[in-house]
Amino acid sequence: MRYLSPEWLEAAAGAIADDEALQRLAPDTPFVLQHQVTGEEPVTWHVVFGDGVTLRTGAADRPDVTFRCDPTTARRIHDGEESAQQAFMEGRLTLGGDPDALLAHHDLLSSLTDTLAPLRHGG
Repeated sequence: MRYLSPEWLEAAAGAIADDEALQRLAPDTPFVLQHQVTGEEPVTWHVVFGDGVTLRTGAADRPDVTFRCDPTTARRIHDGEESAQQAFMEGRLTLGGDPDALLAHHDLLSSLTDTLAPLRHGG
């Protein structure tokens, strides 16, 4: 399954929906994390935390935080070849919105990373 393909996004949405521990961590106040991968075939998706956790394709109306990068950077981060922090420091990953929200939701985002880890090797 190719990373960022419709099949991958569907599998990621299913993994998130099925992870009861992640669902229990959802905050009372909604938090929306958006990912935009630019390029010839741009892909945008977002994860909504609050009243559960869901992955949705397309752009969010009002994301709290948006990550944006090119396909090569996205793939390298996905494959674990480099960290998002490294790509950010080198200017290949940009951050929009409220960076403090990332710190406030650190445990939730770590759990999301764990939930999606099995897809790393399958896509």
